[in-house]
Amino acid sequence: MKLLIVFLMAALLVASSEAQLERGVKGSVEDAVLVSADDWHGPVAATPLAIWSNDNGTVKQPLLILPKEVSSGNRLGWVEQTDLDRYGAVAVLRTLEAGNITAIIVHGSGDLAKSLVETAHKDGIKAYITATLELPDNSNLKTDDIMHLTQTSNVTSAAQSAFLGEIGLSAPSQNESNVDPKRLQKQSDQENGSYFCPVNPDVRDGLYNNIEKLIEDYKVDGVVLYNFGFQDENYCFCDFCKEKFYKDTGIDLTKIYSSSYNLERWKQWKQEQVLDVVREAKNITTDLGPVKLGVAIGNPFDRSQGYNYADISKIADFTVISPVTAADVKLASGMTDRPVYVRLSDDYVEYTLSAQNVEGAVKYIEDVTSAGAAGLAYEYNVVYTPLWSELEPPSNSAKWLLEQLGGRTLGLGNVSWKCDSNIKANNPYELAEKISERWKSSPGAVIVGDNYTLGLKASTLASYLNWPVLFTGKDLPRETGSALKNLGAKEVVIEGEISGNARSNLSQMNLSLIDDSGDLLLREMKARGFSPNSVVLTNSHDLSLLPPIPKPEFKRAKVGDILVDIDINPAKIPAERAGEIVRLNITLTNANTDVAKDVQLVDLFPSGKLLRWPKASIGEVNITDPYTGEESKPLNAFMDGSLLFWNLDKLEPDKTASLAMEVEILYPMDAGWVQRLIVESPSRTAIWNRMSLLSVRTTGP
Repeated sequence: MKLLIVFLMAALLVASSEAQLERGVKGSVEDAVLVSADDWHGPVAATPLAIWSNDNGTVKQPLLILPKEVSSGNRLGWVEQTDLDRYGAVAVLRTLEAGNITAIIVHGSGDLAKSLVETAHKDGIKAYITATLELPDNSNLKTDDIMHLTQTSNVTSAAQSAFLGEIGLSAPSQNESNVDPKRLQKQSDQENGSYFCPVNPDVRDGLYNNIEKLIEDYKVDGVVLYNFGFQDENYCFCDFCKEKFYKDTGIDLTKIYSSSYNLERWKQWKQEQVLDVVREAKNITTDLGPVKLGVAIGNPFDRSQGYNYADISKIADFTVISPVTAADVKLASGMTDRPVYVRLSDDYVEYTLSAQNVEGAVKYIEDVTSAGAAGLAYEYNVVYTPLWSELEPPSNSAKWLLEQLGGRTLGLGNVSWKCDSNIKANNPYELAEKISERWKSSPGAVIVGDNYTLGLKASTLASYLNWPVLFTGKDLPRETGSALKNLGAKEVVIEGEISGNARSNLSQMNLSLIDDSGDLLLREMKARGFSPNSVVLTNSHDLSLLPPIPKPEFKRAKVGDILVDIDINPAKIPAERAGEIVRLNITLTNANTDVAKDVQLVDLFPSGKLLRWPKASIGEVNITDPYTGEESKPLNAFMDGSLLFWNLDKLEPDKTASLAMEVEILYPMDAGWVQRLIVESPSRTAIWNRMSLLSVRTTGP
C-alpha cells in the first residue's frame, strides 16, 4: 500500500470564545505516528492522537498509513513468456522487487528470458528457468476464424499484417516447428496431445540438453521442471510407451482397463517414468552447476499426471505446488525436509479468494506459511490485484520522508517499519484503549460502532475536541469501559447508532450521552468563533492504490510507400520513479511493388532516455551519443540522450522489418507529465519525423 498522509483541515484552528465541550489534554507523542493499513479502526483511532486542536491552534504530527508486515515467508516471482513480451524484462523485475521478491522463476525462453536472468543477477536476485515438455506456444491457434478472414480476403499480405497488428494479433506464419508426431503423447485412440512424451528417449535427451543449455548459456541459478509428466490420466499410448510398459511389466498397454490390477500398475509405472526424469535432471544440475533443481506441479496429492510428490520432493531442492488448503500444505510440507512453495495466480486471488477480500487473501498467505510452506511464488499478474498493495513494503517516497522527518516514531498495530516504540493489541477495542493512554486527561471520548464511514466522522470530531476515539460492539467492551475510567471522562459523544446494551452500559457509568446528529462539529466550531457552512472529509482509504495495468498505444503513419507502425507499451508509467521501462516496437512495411533500397531510420531520443536491448529482424542497429558518437551509456544518455540508427540495405515488396527495444527513463517524472520519447526536428527524414508521434505520460500519485 502506498504512502498515505492523513490531513485535517487547517481551518480547524481555534479562536477564543465560548465553547460547548471542554477539550482534552494530550501527553507526549512521538515525532511521527505510523499505523497499519490492515484495519480501518487503527487509522481512525490514530487520527486524534496525531492531529488535535487546543486553545493555541492545531497540532499536527505526521501520520502515515503503512502496509502491515505480512508473514509470507520467502517471496518468489513467477514470470510467463507473455509477461516478458508485454512488459519487458526490466519492468517486470522492478515491479516484483517492489514486493520484496528474492528469486524469480521464468517460464519462457529466448533473449528476453536471458536478459531477465542477467538483470536479476545484477540486483542480487536468483533466477530460475523452467524446463518443460510442452509444445511451443502458438497463440495463432486460438484465432483461426480471424486468420481465415484475412487470408481469404482480396487484400495484399501487407494489408493483412496491418489489420492483424492493429487488433493485437500476429500475421499468419508457417509452422516451422516441424514436430515429429512420434514424439507427442497420444490417447488410446492415437489422438495427439500437447505434451511431448517423457518416455520417448529422444524427448528425454532434448529435455536434458535444454537443462544443460540453461545452466551453461543462461547462467541460471537453477532449473525448474514444469509440465514434464503425462498430460492427464488418459495418456500416453504412443509406441514408445507400449513397448517400454510391456518390457517393464509384461502387460499389454491396450489391456490396462481390463482389470484394476493392470490399471493400478500402469499408474505406478507412469510415476516411475516421471521419477526417472527428475533423478536425471538432478544429476545434471548437480554435476554442471551445481545449481538448484526445482519441480513445479499442481495439487501435490494428485498423481494423474505421474507426479508422485512424496518421492519427487525428496529429490528436488524445492517444489512449487498449486494453492491448496493450509491443512494440505501442512501435510505436504511434512513429507519433505526441502522447501515447499505455494504458487499464487491472479485468477486464484480474484475468483477463489475474491479480489476485494484482501484481508482473506493475506490470511491465506499467512496460514499456509504458518502451516509449513517456505513461502509463495506469485505469478506476475498478481501485482495488478489489491493483494499486491498489501505485500509491498513502504514505498521509496515513504522511506525518504521518514528519513527526512527524523525523530522518534510510534508504530500502531503491525506496521512494516521498525519504530522506536510500538502499540500492539489483540483487537480494535484494546488498540483504542492503549492509544487513549497517551492523553493526560480527557473530559470525554467519541464512541463509534463497527461502521467505517461513521468512524471517519468520529475521528474528525475527536481531533477537534482533542478526545480519543473508542469503539463499541453489541455490548460495551471491557477495554472501552476501562479507557473511559482512566480518562476520567464525564461525557461521551455517540456517532451514529449503537446497540441498546452498549448505550445502557454507558449510562450505568454515569456518563452524559451526546448523540451527534451530524452537525456537532459545526456547532462546536461556531461556539469557538468560526462560521463554517460545511466540513469536507477526504477519504484516503477509498483511493485506488493499485498500479494501473500497463496499456499499449498504437500509432501508424505512411511515408511514401513505407508503412510505419509503432507500438509503445506501456503508454503510461508510474510517476516519481526513475528507471521505468517503456518497450518500443517499430515495424516498417514496404507497401510498393518495387524493392525499397537504402532504408534508414534515424531517431534522436532526448536527454534522460537510455536505449536497451535493441533487436532488429533485419538490418544493422547502432546506438550512440548524439554529440560524441561514442557508445551510449547511462551517464551520457542522461545528459545528452541517445541517437538511434537503423539501416536496411533493402526491403522487399510486401515485406516487413521490425525493431524491438526498451527505453529506460533515467529520471522520475511528475504526475501528469507528457513527454515525447523522440525529439521532433524538421531537419530529419520523413520517417524520422513520423516517429515524433511517440510520447509517454505518467500516472500518479
